[in-house]
Parts: sequence; structure tokens; C-alpha cells
Amino acid sequence: MEFKDYGASTQIITTSKNIENNIQTEGLDLGTLSNNIINHLRNLVESVMFIMYEKETSQILSYEYKGNKIKRAISYTKKYSKYKVLNDFHKQLQISISHYATDGDNSERLLLKYLDNLYYIKKFIKDEFVNVNAKVSHYVGAKVSHLLIT
Repeated sequence: MEFKDYGASTQIITTSKNIENNIQTEGLDLGTLSNNIINHLRNLVESVMFIMYEKETSQILSYEYKGNKIKRAISYTKKYSKYKVLNDFHKQLQISISHYATDGDNSERLLLKYLDNLYYIKKFIKDEFVNVNAKVSHYVGAKVSHLLIT
């Protein structure tokens, strides 16, 4: 099946740009920067899950109004051990965004804790999207590489 972009890859690029803009903003202390980045990471992970769901099930879903559709993608990825790291990271982000990421010091520690997961996402995007869409892979891979501390 040829992959068609229905918005999730655009969401990955937009999220990456938002993270990059935060990194490039002068005057942000590390706590605020970490908090802002953590708030964007869940969108990044959910977008990756969404693309993998579409790719592997051949079901075309519009990314707009994504609520139930994202839940379907999350449920799908939970069924497969190859997505364990992705699902565990999503679960950690759900908890941290709702409970712990408001304090700058906690956000800094969480971001350091998440570095391994960020490297995994970077590699996952590069490996998976090379076969999905070369243009998106190149752009997203370059942006994520830059963002996730190469």
C-alpha cells in the first residue's frame, strides 16, 4: 500500500517545529524550556502511533478531530510488543503532563529521564518513515535529529 498523508505527518512536523522554536527562544530558563518540550512530546508520540496504525491496518483516517481515532491507534499499538517503548513513553507522558510537569525543576528531571525514549523515537521515525514517505522522513528525521540532541 502506498502511504498517503492525511495529517499525522504534518502534525509531527508541526510539533517538531514547536519544540525547535522553544529551543531557539532566547531568555527561556531550562525549567520552562523543559516544561514546554514535554507538553509537545505527547502530540509527537500520538502522531507516530497514528501513522503506524494507518500504515499497518490500511485504514485511512483523517487526522482532524482525532480524539477517538487516536484512542484507536493507541489501542492498536498496545497489542504489539514492537511498540512497547512507544506505549510506555506515551503512558509516562500522560502521567507527567497531568501531574508533574508544572514545576521547572521536575520538568528538567523528566526531560533527562526521557532522553533514552527521545533517542528511540528519533530512530523509530527514521527507520519506519523511510519506508512510508521519503520526503517526510527526510524532513522529520532532520528536525527530530536536531531537536533531540544528536
